[in-house]
Formats: sequence, structure tokens, C-alpha cells
Amino acid sequence: MAFVIYGFAVFVLVRHSKRLWVPTLVPIAAILILLLIAISRFYLSIQYPSDIAAGYVFGGVWLGLNVLLLETFRLMKGITL
Repeated sequence: MAFVIYGFAVFVLVRHSKRLWVPTLVPIAAILILLLIAISRFYLSIQYPSDIAAGYVFGGVWLGLNVLLLETFRLMKGITL
């Protein structure tokens, strides 16, 4: 769930920001946060490493589909029939 939430926040910030440093710094910060979350879940024995990896894979697929759908709708908005 964290992957999807942080990933979508990164997508929105990068997509709508006018500053030059945002597309570089924000994804790096999000990757660092997600890595620290994964390490803490493993260290505190809340989840197995396979659970963490599966959650990140599923979250990445879900996030990718959502971003793809949003960008498709954005591009189709300008098309008139």
C-alpha cells in the first residue's frame, strides 16, 4: 500500500511541478522512504521478505496501470471526434 501511495504522490508532484529539481529529488526521496519501510518491516519481524517483495511488485503493477490510465485519459481529452 505504501508503494502505491508514495508512488502516486511522486507521479503527481513530478507531473505538475514547474521546478527543475523535483523530477530528480522527489523520486530519490520516495525510493529511500520505501527502502526504509521495507527494512523496518523485516527488522521488526512484521513481514517476511517474500511478502515485502510481492507487495512491491503488486503495488508497482497497480501504480503503473493507474498512471497509464490517467495519462491515456489526459491524452484523449484533446481528441475530438
